[in-house]
Amino acid sequence: MNFDYVIIGSGAAGSTLAHELSKNNKITIAIIDIGKTRKPKKKRQFKSPFLNQCTPSYTHSVSGVFGGNTELWSSKIYLLTKEEISSWPISYQDLLENSKDLAHELDINHNELCFHEYIDEKAFYHRAKRSTLGNLFDYFHLSQKENITCFEESTLVDLEYNNNSRRINYIYIQDKLSYQKKIKVNKSLIFCAGGLGNLSLYKKAIEEIFGSKELPKVFPIVDHPHITIGRINNKLMPKLNRFKDVEDCIFVQGKSNNYAFQTTAPYLGDKFFRRLEKRFADTKLSYILLFIISKFEKFFLRYKRIFLILTGQIDRYNTGSIEVWFEEIVNYKSTVLFSDKTWFNGKLSKLNVQYNYERPNYKILKNELNKYTNSNLYRFKKNQLDERNIYSGLKPSCSTPMKLNPLKGEVSSDCNISGIKNLFMIGTNIYPTIGVTNPTWTLMALSKRLSKIL
Repeated sequence: MNFDYVIIGSGAAGSTLAHELSKNNKITIAIIDIGKTRKPKKKRQFKSPFLNQCTPSYTHSVSGVFGGNTELWSSKIYLLTKEEISSWPISYQDLLENSKDLAHELDINHNELCFHEYIDEKAFYHRAKRSTLGNLFDYFHLSQKENITCFEESTLVDLEYNNNSRRINYIYIQDKLSYQKKIKVNKSLIFCAGGLGNLSLYKKAIEEIFGSKELPKVFPIVDHPHITIGRINNKLMPKLNRFKDVEDCIFVQGKSNNYAFQTTAPYLGDKFFRRLEKRFADTKLSYILLFIISKFEKFFLRYKRIFLILTGQIDRYNTGSIEVWFEEIVNYKSTVLFSDKTWFNGKLSKLNVQYNYERPNYKILKNELNKYTNSNLYRFKKNQLDERNIYSGLKPSCSTPMKLNPLKGEVSSDCNISGIKNLFMIGTNIYPTIGVTNPTWTLMALSKRLSKIL
């Protein structure tokens, strides 16, 4: 078997890239994914198979189907702002042009992805769109395209590299039953397996081609910790209430943190249950335990809400909370490293994630939120900022950032892994900084850009 382009991973990056490349009917494409092309009867998340140890507050998971985590997302799309990518090795204009091209193609009003209305020099309303894209693999009808071949429940386990040409000529993929296939790579191999999934593939390639000395021992990781706090009357913040298929948040360049916030359902402790559910593996016992937990969760949240209404703590219709999500700075306080455990029939290394949430300054945050909610936020207590209340793990980023002048094995501004002419990698792991807002649309725009480069 041989293909022009071999894409490993079918999430936001992989599906968008495959869609763009497949417009040329003469090009042949292979999409390889650990998930199934068929959807399960019940949509649920699976514990990531490539995680060994993980900090309890970090709750990364996978969908188990083609489309990756776009099967699970709420299709909330923003374009990162010029300030958020100021340290990136690509220009904002470059990103903007590709974003506009993609929006035009998908019949999305691009102004709704980057509309800003300034409150003052430190804050502005930032618009997001709730699109109808859903699972991008299905949205683009990739399984129906004649020049695309899908390999389900499979991944790369080995490769053949030519030192003279500095190209990967062949890869070996394996499914869960250990059946192995050899694929000739005519043009390029692209890793699109997500912010954490890419790391196992990256390790395999670097060690095979350059040796283990060229591979960093520890990688940084950042994310968007979400936290729900306080009480607020939704009527008093009408611009933050969702209207039609778009919604606004307030983006704040705070004194100690950059963050964004919007109104949400009253804080009832549901983050605990969401975090607990993701700790279960895909087994029959897990399904039974999850069924019991889900019933208890519904009972707990329903009667806690009724109790809060009866005691006058919240209004039945108008009371909400504020959901805040923070930008994290790239450093080595939160890290990823490869463990001695393996997955996929012992062919790939599992990851250990040590995530350290840096609690924001309560007084500064409270003063700023009072300012931008016109002092309508109440019942906001310091302990609500504790790590046990955060929800993080959806957007692992910045572990292998793209650079303008990369060293051997690093990622260039063209998403190429330096020293290997036909190996590319795209995912939130190549972001130099994560910014504040959801990175998915920006990732899709980068995939559009990569398709032009390829």
